[in-house]
Amino acid sequence: MIERIYAFIPLVISLSFLYSALRLSRIIKHPDKERQADYEEYHQSNNNSLRIIGSVLGGIIFFLYFLMSY
Repeated sequence: MIERIYAFIPLVISLSFLYSALRLSRIIKHPDKERQADYEEYHQSNNNSLRIIGSVLGGIIFFLYFLMSY
């Protein structure tokens, strides 16, 4: 039973990586308006394309790990 629970940990990690990629690409907005404004300012000052690519690759890697461990 515990092994089945541990098998879902990579899935949760992959979903968090993909959520972070969606946030970085500004598809998902922050619910708090002030924090969203800070986030927009940060996004304009930094090039986040490598972070988006890293988040997507991290999500894919952990999702594949989930599929292999389940």
